[in-house]
Amino acid sequence: MGPEGIGTLVRRFRCQARLTQYELSEISTVSVRAIRDLENGRVERPRQETVRLIANGLHLGESQRLVLHAACGGSAKEAAAKLISDAAPIEPPARINGLSGREAEVQAVVEAMTRDHNRWITITGLNGVGKTSVALDVAHTLHKLHAYSTLWVSLDAPGPHPDGSDRFRVDSAVVAEVSRIGEHLMGDEFDARQLVQMIGQRRTLLVLDGCDLKRIGADRVLALLAGCHGLRVLVTTRDSGATPGEHLLPLEPLDVPACETNPPARAEHHPAVQLMLSHIRRLQPRAADTSAATVGHLVGVCRALDCIPAALKLGAEWGLVLSPVQLLERARRDPLSLLISPTVGGAGPALRQTLEQSVRTVTATDRQLLGLLAPLRTGWTVQDVARLAGIDEPDSARRVWGLLVRGLIRRVDGSAGSQFRVLNLVARLFEMQEPETVH
Repeated sequence: MGPEGIGTLVRRFRCQARLTQYELSEISTVSVRAIRDLENGRVERPRQETVRLIANGLHLGESQRLVLHAACGGSAKEAAAKLISDAAPIEPPARINGLSGREAEVQAVVEAMTRDHNRWITITGLNGVGKTSVALDVAHTLHKLHAYSTLWVSLDAPGPHPDGSDRFRVDSAVVAEVSRIGEHLMGDEFDARQLVQMIGQRRTLLVLDGCDLKRIGADRVLALLAGCHGLRVLVTTRDSGATPGEHLLPLEPLDVPACETNPPARAEHHPAVQLMLSHIRRLQPRAADTSAATVGHLVGVCRALDCIPAALKLGAEWGLVLSPVQLLERARRDPLSLLISPTVGGAGPALRQTLEQSVRTVTATDRQLLGLLAPLRTGWTVQDVARLAGIDEPDSARRVWGLLVRGLIRRVDGSAGSQFRVLNLVARLFEMQEPETVH
């Protein structure tokens, strides 16, 4: 038996729903005559909008819609694209852990995308600083408050999403097409029209997590933005592609009190300390000591680890076998040793390795500049860099800007204008003079 025609399928689905042609017309807004002509075989290639309205009126599932589309002569890829563009807003990946201390950044991105109509924002910074967590919170906010669909593409590690599931899933019949968005973007046979058709014109947030724009080509992202008027793109990366239309958000480490020996009142509520305490309590539910001495020790640990969220989590793991005093002593003596998880057989590269890689990927001249600046424990200015490196101030400002965007330096409070400091962990790499990392 050959495949059923569109008319036969509509009649079968209508009878299964126990609807008359008149009742289906009332529900779908398609005329009784059009339904009758379709079922009687007088129309073999109905308009896609007519098929969509009938499918909605019959409350068909995605697989049944695919069958209808194929009966009209459409391809599976076209059907998948149609299903995604017509589906209810797709939820973002579920959060695994709560986000601490990034409310300002999340609000800034959401407002930029909705109120200021900035359609492409790139979050830069070191691995472990929280770029993916910020992107997740932005996606959840846009979905909840503005009904955005989320298309999450993890380019660093293709496969399952942060919650371990396939959040592009609409139905088993289309999951293969949707999950290959990353492959379409990076593939040799990039077809902008196909992706534009899949995304459509509705409000959609495309998250490219761990994206290297030099690898996929910024022109491909721009092509999607040009074709999908409701699309917003959020990129997380270690470096910027400096593309016209791209708006940068360099993500700096979390905030922490400046004083360790006499921390201010409620210091445990500072983002970095609060995050580390939450990790400690998750591992040690009875560890509720928030005395000034203990908080002061944790402030010191946070500062030694540069308040990088992933580093604080690792520090908390070592806190199972080290007291706050011992943890602080270890952090002061050898903070890099805390960047390797104590977990046996832990998945993924150690944070220390990714830090070394971040230093290796900057230019040789910038590595030399970092080597000059690393020993300076107090804040320095663009003018200081110009004098130290023997370059003019515009070149100095450009190089400082690049190091800041990559997350290798951070802003510090100072009375002499904008001041900066090399991250403590980066400075320690230079102190060790590891040949494979610093030249």
